[in-house]
Amino acid sequence: MPHTLVTSEMRQKAKAHRRLATKGETLLWCELRELKSDGLKFRRQSPIGPYIVDFVCFDPNIVVEVDGDLHETESGKRHDANRDSYLSSSGFLVLRYDVQDALENAWHIAQQIKAKAGALQNLPHPRPSAGPSPQGGGKGQRPPVTSVSRIAHRASGDFTANRAVPEETPIALSYGGTTHAVMMASPADFEDFALGFSLTEGIVASPDEIEAIEVEDLGAGIDIQIRLRDKANTRFEARRRRLAGPVGCGLCGIESIEEAMRSVEAVGRSRLALNANQISEAVRLLSRKQPLHAETGAGHAAGFYVPGAGIVAAREDVGRHNALDKLAGALSKAGTGGASGAVVVTSRVSVEMVQKTAAIGAPFIIAVSAPTALAIRTAEEAGMTLVALVRGDEFDVFTHAGRVISGAGRSAEGDKRHVA
Repeated sequence: MPHTLVTSEMRQKAKAHRRLATKGETLLWCELRELKSDGLKFRRQSPIGPYIVDFVCFDPNIVVEVDGDLHETESGKRHDANRDSYLSSSGFLVLRYDVQDALENAWHIAQQIKAKAGALQNLPHPRPSAGPSPQGGGKGQRPPVTSVSRIAHRASGDFTANRAVPEETPIALSYGGTTHAVMMASPADFEDFALGFSLTEGIVASPDEIEAIEVEDLGAGIDIQIRLRDKANTRFEARRRRLAGPVGCGLCGIESIEEAMRSVEAVGRSRLALNANQISEAVRLLSRKQPLHAETGAGHAAGFYVPGAGIVAAREDVGRHNALDKLAGALSKAGTGGASGAVVVTSRVSVEMVQKTAAIGAPFIIAVSAPTALAIRTAEEAGMTLVALVRGDEFDVFTHAGRVISGAGRSAEGDKRHVA
């Protein structure tokens, strides 16, 4: 039997590192994918895991490796040092990074690799659309990401490199030929945005009340013209006549303090309950459906989690409200009932986020950041379970904790470990 330098102890250690390594390689791959069209290859290594992933680039010849751990032999040399030597003698530049570096500094590592790759960093990037299920093409569709040049100041010195940044476009939502609101948003998923905004703002009660949605690119921005059917249009015209004058953005189209503080739809009848593992899973799965954020680090996401099915829909935008509106539209078009799952967001929870979640009909809102006091009071009134500050397996439950069950079936009201 041939002698191997990979011991059983090394195998166990590699297995323990695999979960982190997978995340590290994914982060780095997101930063490096623009090189793919020019020969960058991707392959995961064998289950023993001495090195977890390779990125191989030709012309110039570069091998990038992300290691699960830095294995060494008894002589102090890496077990794959001979391979490195062979690659070097064959004209390849070997760049090796520890998984912890990939987890913490993926973007900076990618800039170093791109600089080594020379002209490759200037290749045109095939921009992905924002969100996992975008309405690609069509009138008004624009790339949601732009590459810009900047000077990066680092401890090792200054250097010039490109950076992917998200586009922010004025999008007007117009009803009956008159603009109702102008939102700064990502230029994608326009129909979802129009439908979701109309539903969550109470302009229509159902998608059937919308006759048509037309998108027009005006150069300086996007105008979404929404034609309402007779009954809904009459109701909306009466509402618009009550407007005292122009309103500022924030609560666009709201004509009074009373409407801004409107009562929310009750969602307390839902029998949906989630355990701690499902709450953590919902946030973890949403993180995998954020191509805009993975590329730019500057996008919000809203997803819909259904137990047993995972994230069934997700949308991204530079604005957290816009992402949630787009999600509402996507769910409505798909005929997905809000009572069947939980809204998951990557932002803080403001009162508008709770109001929009209630309009969707979801009994849960789960967030990675903190809620406002008004959001908590509004969720309490609606019968909604508000879970926030999700960090791995830890989170806080602020309202209606009875829906959060432990593995043994007990509710969080009887287990205060996760309750603020």
